[in-house]
Amino acid sequence: MLGMIEHPLNVLLDYGKSQHLDLLVRILLSMLCGFVLGIYRSHKASGVRTFMLVTLGSTLFTLVSIYGFMGQNFGTVGDTARLAAQIVSGVGFIGAGLIWKSEDGLRGLTTAAGVWAAAGIGVMVGVGWHLLSLLTALLIVFIFELKRFTERVFPQ
Repeated sequence: MLGMIEHPLNVLLDYGKSQHLDLLVRILLSMLCGFVLGIYRSHKASGVRTFMLVTLGSTLFTLVSIYGFMGQNFGTVGDTARLAAQIVSGVGFIGAGLIWKSEDGLRGLTTAAGVWAAAGIGVMVGVGWHLLSLLTALLIVFIFELKRFTERVFPQ
């Protein structure tokens, strides 16, 4: 029928079984990237679970923005990037809650930046950039380890 909006579940089921496997791989890959990042921050306020949830959540929102509204006509032009843009600001808000001031100065900046970057990895996984998301996760781990390395090489 003209004018009827197709249910998102029907669209997803019509998407095909091989595509479901691709979506599952994306979800698992985002969790793996979050796990790798969280391992290196587990001694801080945000650890494995936080990073896994951020990467997973941003992947899920990205997948929903890409596939969740297929076949639906709301009378406007759809912009799948809108939801990804909201991930950036939403996770930035979470990151702001991780930063606090103490007598030693600001604390939690690296963790907050890591959580924000983890959301970016989740979006990359969601759009299907598997290899790039893994390499980015490794680069973030390198950045996390950079402080320890510089403290060993250049002791104060």
